[in-house]
Amino acid sequence: MNNLLNRIALGVSLGWLLASAGCGGGSSSGPTVSCSGTGCVSSLADDGSPGTLRAAITAANSAPGTTVTIGVAGTITLASALPPITSGMTIHGAGPGVTTIDGGSAHQPFVVNAPGALVSFTGVSVRHGNDGGANGGAIKVSAGNVNITNCTLSNNNATGTGGAIWYGGTGQITVTNSTFTANGAAFGGDCIKLASGTLTLSQSSMTGNNSANSGGALFLDASTTSVITNCTFSNNTAANNGGSINTDGTTSLTGCTISGSSASNGGGLYATSTVTLTNCTITGNTASEDGGGVYVNISCTLLNCTISGNTRGGLYAYYSGTSLTNCIVYGDTVYELNGAGAPVASPQYCDIQGGFTGTGNINSNPLLGALASNGGMTQTMALGSGSPCLGSGTATGAPTTDQRGVTRPNPPSMGAYD
Repeated sequence: MNNLLNRIALGVSLGWLLASAGCGGGSSSGPTVSCSGTGCVSSLADDGSPGTLRAAITAANSAPGTTVTIGVAGTITLASALPPITSGMTIHGAGPGVTTIDGGSAHQPFVVNAPGALVSFTGVSVRHGNDGGANGGAIKVSAGNVNITNCTLSNNNATGTGGAIWYGGTGQITVTNSTFTANGAAFGGDCIKLASGTLTLSQSSMTGNNSANSGGALFLDASTTSVITNCTFSNNTAANNGGSINTDGTTSLTGCTISGSSASNGGGLYATSTVTLTNCTITGNTASEDGGGVYVNISCTLLNCTISGNTRGGLYAYYSGTSLTNCIVYGDTVYELNGAGAPVASPQYCDIQGGFTGTGNINSNPLLGALASNGGMTQTMALGSGSPCLGSGTATGAPTTDQRGVTRPNPPSMGAYD
């Protein structure tokens, strides 16, 4: 019996010693992503010691191509701005719900100045960043190409532009499968300010962002190019123009939904340059002046879009030349189509409340359902059984699928949903 008790006691002692040495199970703040070497972040501290994010970025700047892996779960609260990123590297976390960089509402977390290099951010949350009187509350890019994948940017603020991200490089910024919420900017572009270069934005959502100027979610400057696919913009606000999007550059939106946003002009979208919208739903937006759904200050092309339930107009076209094909513009208050141009727009095969001259146009209740998840990556407004819009469009120039990605019949229906 004594031998048995001694063995049990010895086993307990050895187990305690192994756990104390770190050979047992880890704590809640232990590594969640396997990593090693100079690019491994194993500490939540921000004192610049080995294993901190600050030290890893400094080392990676001298070793282009390094993956800085944040292998510890929790929040890194910054005591000051991190070192500028001057070389190509990847900042890799375990997911936006696991890995968080917090600027403490006082510091700008990331500055990228890496000409010709690629800097990637994956699986991280960046919150409470502050630009400190410049631009880009969370991430400021002066030079280089940037990829942002599976990230969350929230509660960041810019006293300039770009509440979450400011891009001023000559290359490209690509954002995929990411979420932007509650960001703010004094001069617009609460989520992204694209001052130059090209933006590719897909499978992302921008919700509840508030601009004191224009572009509650996006502010896209002149001479820029933006391709936006399968994105949701909801409940964003701007004091001036473009509750969700203000664009002065060449812009295309495909498979996107803009809802619940507000501004003086262009509650959902305000455009002064070439814009193409395909398979988009624009609903529930409000303008205090004109264009509750969309305000275009130049020619615009809309293919198979649904514009409905907006306040202070569906579509306002300041100049003539806007074309609509297979669209539904119905159920907006004050007006459906209006503007200073003569004619305002050139619709064909569209359902427009009140009627509008053009080939194949109708004026009949489309029997739209409420905005809902009907399949696909973004919410849509389904056509009810017996809708006059079913099969009433033209196949000429029409997209082969609807907003959900469902193959359209021939002839296709009017609107974003088929």
